[in-house]
Amino acid sequence: KGNPAVVVGHKTLGSPAVANGVRKSADNIHGVCCYVKGGSQGNLPACCLLDFLWFLKVRHRWCELVVKHRHTGAYSHVERFLQEDQAMGIYLYGELMVSEDARQQRLARRCFELSREHMDRSSAQVVAEMLF
Repeated sequence: KGNPAVVVGHKTLGSPAVANGVRKSADNIHGVCCYVKGGSQGNLPACCLLDFLWFLKVRHRWCELVVKHRHTGAYSHVERFLQEDQAMGIYLYGELMVSEDARQQRLARRCFELSREHMDRSSAQVVAEMLF
């Protein structure tokens, strides 16, 4: 039960061949997000803004699946997401730390150190309390 895309995502990460194709799709999603973000969001038509928000949600869910399944080949997607979309990344920082996986915890700390100065003060404080 649940969202069909999420069910497929869970099954996908169990198959290296399929996971590789999904990783390529995630890269394409990232490219679309960068394209949409590159414009002035204040001047975007509503449909583009909704597409951007949908892609952001898909990227976030993909990163959650990567963390859950410890799919190390896609950790770069998690790193990029945490650096580019700090507001939506706070929950993901928590997921990385709760996993009790040393590699994921290092990833979280490294991303935070790289993006800390670009985060608003309250978000940075919340993430710092999770990480240290």
